[in-house]
Amino acid sequence: MDPELAELHGDAKRAQEIAANRAAARPNDTDAQAELWRAEQALEELENRLRDEDAIVEFTFRSIGRAAYDALANAHQPTALQRAQAKALGMGEIMWNTETFPPALVAASLVEPKLSAEEVESIWRDDNWNQAELNALLQAAVEVNGTRRTVELGKGSSKTRSSGPNSTTAASEESPTASS
Repeated sequence: MDPELAELHGDAKRAQEIAANRAAARPNDTDAQAELWRAEQALEELENRLRDEDAIVEFTFRSIGRAAYDALANAHQPTALQRAQAKALGMGEIMWNTETFPPALVAASLVEPKLSAEEVESIWRDDNWNQAELNALLQAAVEVNGTRRTVELGKGSSKTRSSGPNSTTAASEESPTASS
């Protein structure tokens, strides 16, 4: 959350990415591999320090489901002004209110840390959060709600477990015991 610490983290992350690219391009180069190891160690040490100082906050998001997502988008319709501005900029039809929907979706999708809708809205109003950081939160919430999970189902599917001892349409492996 501290801009200076965020910059340090960004620098360490970029150094690790550069080293990873070099090591991938030269897998037999021991110097490149050693550089990658040092960059990874430096990044890990910095991240541990930042976690210890509560300077890094990790966000975990979960899909709210299609019906809840649609209801949330419907509750945050774009204003006439927002529609006119989008049209004037050649953006086409916008789907939601650009001011109220992002924090509402983040709040609804955020699992960890537990924040209320008001707390998420305060992040959006906080001058210490820049647009890239807010966009990263919104993108994570949009992605988790718009990403398709592929599950193989049906006859002959390798991912389908037996539904019972008499099942003839599923894999013949034993079904694991479920607990709830």
